[in-house]
Parts: sequence; structure tokens; C-alpha cells
Amino acid sequence: EIVEHDWSSDGCSTGTWTFQSWAPDSYTIDGEAVEFVGTWTYQEADKYAVTYSFVSGTDGKTLPATGMPDLPTATEAYDGATVSAPVTGYQLVNETDTDGVVTGTWTFQSWAPDSYTIDGADVEFVGTWTYEVADMSYSIVQHFIGSDGVEVGNWLVSAEDATAPYGTVLSTLISGYVDQPADYNSASYVYDTAK
Repeated sequence: EIVEHDWSSDGCSTGTWTFQSWAPDSYTIDGEAVEFVGTWTYQEADKYAVTYSFVSGTDGKTLPATGMPDLPTATEAYDGATVSAPVTGYQLVNETDTDGVVTGTWTFQSWAPDSYTIDGADVEFVGTWTYEVADMSYSIVQHFIGSDGVEVGNWLVSAEDATAPYGTVLSTLISGYVDQPADYNSASYVYDTAK
């Protein structure tokens, strides 16, 4: 059996040509020329998938379902080919709350692996993004609810802890305000945040 390879520019076999036979097998010359025709068949080499995905590199944070850039288009590569991570220049991706306020930013870090030599299997390049909470503070407003359920007053807290970063859970009555109303149900005070 005679086999010849086709080669790519990076030295990978892209397929093989296999000699099958000559036709005719034999011929008796009878006053005219004869041509023997040799037939070859071609078999393309196996290709393997080259795909891409994004992951969060920040513990406890999941990538947003919308707003992320498109992944590079999946491709294929021949066995033995070396494929490299794409060169990408992704912009920062802002994450917002239901009011459209930017609450944090996703930054693209890198692809892994940097490159990979196909060895009989698919390869996936994974791009990692990290999240940073926006540097925002909110005024803390303390509401006092009377025993009849009616608000008897609310004051902007005036102490040094009068602001808190976005997402802060307020669970303790904050001191430092002035003129606390005398008539309130201490079990019913509530907090909220005002931009």
C-alpha cells in the first residue's frame, strides 16, 4: 500500500492519499497507444474542536447572564496542530442594579491555556473575569415607627458612620443621631438606604 500525506504550513498532516490500483491490469498492444490510469483516494485527517468559555474568577460571584461580550467563534484543528489563545481587547463590563446604578465592574484577566498542541482530543480555552464592587457609599436614614405603626420621624444619621458601601446589611440600631423621638416602638425600627 502506498500512502502520501498532505501537510499544512505548520507541519500537520491534513489528510492522506492512498494508491488503489492501475487500470487496466494488462493490455496487449494492437497497433495503438495504451494508457494505464492509476487511482488514488483521499481521506481527510481527523479534526478536533477548539472552543471558548468564560468563568468568574471571583469567589461568590457569578458572571452576569447578559452584557458580556461574545465568545470567539469555535473552530477546528488537525491533530498535532498548535493553537493559541485568542488576542482579545475586552472592555470593562459594568453590572447594575434594577435602577440602572452601576454596582460593580467585571475585568477580563486572561485565557488559559496560553496555547495547546492538539493530541487526539478537543481543547477549550477558558477566559477568566474578576469582579470589583463599585466604590459607592449611601446615606443611612433611620426610620422610627410608633407602636401604632405610624412613622414618628426619620433622621439622616450624622455620626462618622453615616454612610455605608453598597450592599451593606444594616442590622444594628445606629447611634450618633440627634433628637431621638421618645415615642417609638424599639422593636420596629427599620433602615433603608438613600442614594
